[in-house]
Amino acid sequence: MNSFLMMASMSVLVFLLLSNSFHSLVDAKSTSSSKSDSSSTGSSSSSSSSSSGKKTGEIFPFRKYEDFQISDGVAGQAFENAGKVFVEPFAGVPLEKITKGDMDNLLKMARAARQNELLFNQALKKAKGSNKSALAAGKIANKVLKLVGEIQVIELQKKLNIKQVDVPAKLAEHQKKLTKNTKVDRSNKGKKMVSYLSTSSSSSSSSSGSGSGSGSGTGSGSEKTKSKSKNKTKSKTKPKKEEKEETKASPED
Repeated sequence: MNSFLMMASMSVLVFLLLSNSFHSLVDAKSTSSSKSDSSSTGSSSSSSSSSSGKKTGEIFPFRKYEDFQISDGVAGQAFENAGKVFVEPFAGVPLEKITKGDMDNLLKMARAARQNELLFNQALKKAKGSNKSALAAGKIANKVLKLVGEIQVIELQKKLNIKQVDVPAKLAEHQKKLTKNTKVDRSNKGKKMVSYLSTSSSSSSSSSGSGSGSGSGTGSGSEKTKSKSKNKTKSKTKPKKEEKEETKASPED
């Protein structure tokens, strides 16, 4: 009887030991599998992020027109400044590293330079005197920027075997226009140039300032205008001659 009880207790003890070792083995396996899953998830997410980053245009990131326009400052270096925007980012870069995102950004920015030329035309119609001369010089710089961007698009698409139509004719036409407008910019060397963006912002601030000034002191202002009108009737005003500067403008091309 005693031997039977001893055998039974021994078998229970062995069973408990085996069950404990089994559970610890299962826990170890689940822990290692969860670690491997997390590491694989991390690696897949990093690889996906790197591949998605490649599509966004790492070589040629997109910029708004106001951030890359070259029409403010002093004329004479438009070709060099345009090259810094559209050409230098691709210098020495292997063709296989240029992504669709890079080309899309290049196309959008070259198109923006072309579209903003229309806004230069509108601003020039309203401008007068020295401001008009500076705007005309700024428009020339934008023409050079536009043409350098469009030539870069054509040449890169050609190198990347992207389908185009009449490539030699387009390149010849754009090069001719670029040579002409670069020559005009060189002849304006040292002269002040402005973008239509600068003139529009300054005119809006001055109009708001004049509006606030006219609101204060209405009574005294009306008396002053009456006295001024009387003085005008007594003395004839001489017409002012506008300053004429010889800033050259190119034909619409």
